[in-house]
Amino acid sequence: MSIIANKYRLMDYMGEGQFGSVCEAVCIKTQKKYAVKMEKGIIPFSSIKHEATMLHYLNSQKCVNIPYIYYFGMCMSHLCLVLTHYECSLDNMRENLSTLDIIEWWNSSLNALEKIHYTGIVHRDIKPQHFMKNDKQEWHLIDYGLSTTYLIDQKHISEKHKESIVGSPNYVSLYVHEGKDPVRRDDLISLIYILWELLYGTFIFEQYEAKRDSSELHIAHIDHPYNMWLYNQKQWERLYGILNYKNDHDNMTELLISVLTHVERLQFSDKPNYSSYYIPYNP
Repeated sequence: MSIIANKYRLMDYMGEGQFGSVCEAVCIKTQKKYAVKMEKGIIPFSSIKHEATMLHYLNSQKCVNIPYIYYFGMCMSHLCLVLTHYECSLDNMRENLSTLDIIEWWNSSLNALEKIHYTGIVHRDIKPQHFMKNDKQEWHLIDYGLSTTYLIDQKHISEKHKESIVGSPNYVSLYVHEGKDPVRRDDLISLIYILWELLYGTFIFEQYEAKRDSSELHIAHIDHPYNMWLYNQKQWERLYGILNYKNDHDNMTELLISVLTHVERLQFSDKPNYSSYYIPYNP
């Protein structure tokens, strides 16, 4: 398969996603670049179909800073999703970001997250690899394969306990490590973990030793040693202790402490006070 929908020519293989492959394509007529996600055949739960459903809804709600769907359908026994193409992720750029760049990313991403949450959707997989810059140098939040609604008939879902985490272990909140469903609060906490990394490097100083694992549990299980270890690393008291130990209590540190203090108080169904988390451009 090299042509999709008689319009997009597949070019370079970009890698494997969680449930399929990702390729670069160009429009045959304009040569504009696009990203293509593909799954072979029809499977019981299609991550691509789910992502297309989520993005179609978010696009219809005029959400900002998210990918746009250009095509979705079957092509030569593959389910294909043609999306906005991006060149570089936050993860690739983190070593070259100034403090002002980081503030710009934070404010833009917080705004995008607020708009997504307003529609009743939570992302559930916030991590540096999912923040991309478009050709206008705007930050976009991508990959909605794990996203879902937190509202049913306009009512917040009830809190339930699960045995597996949802999301990327290093960036899920400590509440997700406890087996709780990710909600607005948890998207925001994941965003804070990334902000911390960009400003000060990781707050996980001890190196986890996989060799000490003797568990037969799946790594996503909340009782797996790795998840229990990460849970301990993310305790609020520990994070406050690290920040308070810093000798250079600059404005950014004070702002981070303030945001942590607000978010720590959020309960499962609470709406975050997004406006209080924005960072001034001249802190």
